[in-house]
Amino acid sequence: FVRLEEETVREDVGRVGNALDGDLEAMSSTAMDWGGWDETRSFLLGENPAYVEENLGESTLPPLRLNFMIFVDTSGRIFDAIGWDLERGRPAPIPESLKEGFPPDSPLVKHRGPEEPSRGLLVLPEGPVLIASAPVTSNDHTAPPCGAVVLGRFLTRTQIEALSERTRLSLGLYVLGGKDLPADVQQVARELSPQSGVLVRPLDSKEIAGYTLLQDMYGEPGLILRITKPRQIYAQGQATVLYSVMVLALGILAVGSMNFLLLGRVVLSRLARLKTDIEEIEQKGDPTARVAVDGRDELAALAMSVNNMLDALEKAEAVIRYQASHDAVTGLPNRRVFERRLRDTLAQARDAGTGVALLALDLDHFKMVNDTYGHAVGDRLLREIAVRLGESLRESDLACRIGGDEFAVLLPNIKKAKAAKRVAARMMEVLSRPFLLDGHEITITASIGVSLYPLDGDDPTRLLQQADAALYEAKRRGRSRWHLYAPGGKDSAHGKLVLQAELHHALKERQFLVYYQPQVNVETGRVVAVEALLRWQHPTRGLLPANKFIATVEEMGLIEPLGEWMLETACAQALKWHQEQTGGAPVRLAVNLSGREFNLERAVNRVSDALDKTGLPPELLEVEISEQTLMWNVERGIAKMHELREQGVGVTVDDFGVGSSSLIHLKLLPVGALKIDRSFIRDVARQETSKVIVEAVIAMAKALHLRIIAEGVETEEQRKFLMERGCVEMQGHLFAPPMPAEELEKVLAEQLHLLRAAGRTFDT
Repeated sequence: FVRLEEETVREDVGRVGNALDGDLEAMSSTAMDWGGWDETRSFLLGENPAYVEENLGESTLPPLRLNFMIFVDTSGRIFDAIGWDLERGRPAPIPESLKEGFPPDSPLVKHRGPEEPSRGLLVLPEGPVLIASAPVTSNDHTAPPCGAVVLGRFLTRTQIEALSERTRLSLGLYVLGGKDLPADVQQVARELSPQSGVLVRPLDSKEIAGYTLLQDMYGEPGLILRITKPRQIYAQGQATVLYSVMVLALGILAVGSMNFLLLGRVVLSRLARLKTDIEEIEQKGDPTARVAVDGRDELAALAMSVNNMLDALEKAEAVIRYQASHDAVTGLPNRRVFERRLRDTLAQARDAGTGVALLALDLDHFKMVNDTYGHAVGDRLLREIAVRLGESLRESDLACRIGGDEFAVLLPNIKKAKAAKRVAARMMEVLSRPFLLDGHEITITASIGVSLYPLDGDDPTRLLQQADAALYEAKRRGRSRWHLYAPGGKDSAHGKLVLQAELHHALKERQFLVYYQPQVNVETGRVVAVEALLRWQHPTRGLLPANKFIATVEEMGLIEPLGEWMLETACAQALKWHQEQTGGAPVRLAVNLSGREFNLERAVNRVSDALDKTGLPPELLEVEISEQTLMWNVERGIAKMHELREQGVGVTVDDFGVGSSSLIHLKLLPVGALKIDRSFIRDVARQETSKVIVEAVIAMAKALHLRIIAEGVETEEQRKFLMERGCVEMQGHLFAPPMPAEELEKVLAEQLHLLRAAGRTFDT
């Protein structure tokens, strides 16, 4: 009984250790999510000044149960940090002992690889802390680390009480050599060492305690863990022995030797069998085995107690196994399980001569959800996405969450590429339906990259790289689409790194230009507005349109400074035209704000600053905002649009028709114009669906007294169709392509000359 009691205590100490390891594992996963993110990397490289404002607020640490998050460079110097008092629920400074940073050779700074976090225990002057760190690299973990993100949670009394409640054990954590240690802990501290394991000592006849030494992440003795529990097994053993002695005594007095033989059969044989069962379970290490329970006496109660302990152990092991193989947020299998399943599936495909498809999926602009609604809603959205992925797949398929907003899907037994394409298209359709979370209607899209076995590779690493490369190409082409890997093409992680390096150089060398495309009133033939369009004068590839590089610019966190430069440049040019080329005729300037720019807290102030710096009258500026951006947060979007209108700036809904806005939303939006997406204009001459959509949009705009602009007009047939339906403002190559400011000046000067020659003003 004493030995069984001691083993139970040792197992309980192990449970607490497993719980602490589980906390560290979760912290490591969180550190990897933050470290393996392009925006964190650009922040540490000094290229993303808005990172702190957008990501490190008061809502960041509490849901993660963290006391601090520290960003350090490769020398261990602190780049930035935030702290939080979990006990009082308010901001707090980071520990004084950490303000000098970390040694450059510390495992918290120097990691063994870009996908290998470090974690452990540290005993600081402020108290013991669970700590984890991960290298700061790129989303695909191919870029060299430029620093590390370090997360910490103090083991305060509240945290220890929560741990005690989770494990249902009475426990304590004591700093080795600390003051006011309990007498029993002081005595055991002399005997504990890294080799001593768990020491078990009875405190008295009613309580027993287990002690073990917890080492810090440098291998040094750090804390003493003590658990105490009632001596139920010991008490049951005493009662059993007492009962046996009483029965034996009564038997001797009553019937002598006959009862003695009966006692040996009934009691001693059952004790022997119980002992044998326990020893067999211990030898086999099988937590599913149980001891036999006979009768309803004290021996049966003891056997049931042993089985209850085995039940608890089996459940704890099941929880640990599940957590080790599944994502904590979505419940999907994690990357470790996915890679193992991928290896097995490829081996089976080689033997059977079948194909396999691998899909890499990334949510478009998922960060806006976290920024707008908070991380709790973001996590709920990830869980809903996991459910929808499961509904769109076969039983034999496997979906997992790789990290952050990245997912991977494995499709075995794929015979043709068409089957993988159908799955990718179905997944995009399922995910594009609105999600209703906490009263918010959230719409999100996804980009998907597809690689195929054996066409694109025959090993897991190669296939994953090709799927990631195809995903990057899908994002580069404008997101919200799938892309099949093209061997020998430009879809490569190397190409992405080269493009990023070239973009950094382009910013320094001012290789970006602003082109302008006229918007024409087809009834009068006049240019009534010009849209500013970003171009890159690449030194070897020539002039590149924005869709060739803008996705990478956004990933790198460069869209804000680049967008600010473009806005100021275009406003200054528009003022010059207004003063010199248009004779006072109000030719409006249209500038597109990306979703990321519009969702900044100071988006409206940036527009005001550009107008103040350049002197452009606000009524000559129109801000174009995509329909999808407005639908992220309708209430917030309406408020910002009202601020712009109050300044006199016009607002146009861009790419109208491809989003999910309703007539109710549109009535509430303070906009002056709708711009029909070019995809509908392109097909309007040959596709009945596009005709119906364009007619409906024009009718809706008229009913709401809004201007309507058609972009992408390239043929006379399209122009005629639009004019017949009442759309008179158009933009496209049929009238003029995007051009440098110098060429557009000639167009405006010729228009002014014709007006003056006819003796007419703009108003007439």
